[in-house]
Amino acid sequence: ILADMLTYEIDEEYDVIFSVATLQYLPAEIREGRFAQLKEATRPGGFNTHSAFVKKPFISKAPDAESTAYPYRSGELFGYYWDWEILYCTEDIFDCNSSGVPHRHAVNRIIARKV
Repeated sequence: ILADMLTYEIDEEYDVIFSVATLQYLPAEIREGRFAQLKEATRPGGFNTHSAFVKKPFISKAPDAESTAYPYRSGELFGYYWDWEILYCTEDIFDCNSSGVPHRHAVNRIIARKV
């Protein structure tokens, strides 16, 4: 599905919901509701797999950071799946050169199964 995450209404169930480098565009005030919808739209035994950028005080803002991005707090992504089986979760810091200027990002990644 290619849609606007802020307004898309999920009207089907899925075995897998996968998101990379998009969740940071969800403003904090709507995240809980959006994750509830993603979880509800996942069939029993299905998976949600996500990654989201994390704000760290020791990592400078990326030179190409967008004003519409709202990084997560460490572990915030994992908290939305407290009631699912978490198969994988990690926080990593990696080097990037996306803007032609070397910089770093922090990211949380999760694979969770609906039980």
